[in-house]
Amino acid sequence: MDSDIRVYTSDEIMVLGMKCLVDNFGIINAEQFINSVRAACPDYTLWRRQVYDDMTIDDVFKMAKEDAADNPFE
Repeated sequence: MDSDIRVYTSDEIMVLGMKCLVDNFGIINAEQFINSVRAACPDYTLWRRQVYDDMTIDDVFKMAKEDAADNPFE
């Protein structure tokens, strides 16, 4: 695993995730997004498997690293 990938606590993820959603969608659309995800996929484990099962851990890290480079957090 790359040592330059930061691992956030659950609380940090919640704060950063909400900030990202609100900054990009606005508060109303952020709430709508959260409700849509919850309604469309109440089983997070199943959703995660559908998204990531065909990827290796190296694929996931590469994707995350590329996304972080393309979208730096300020």
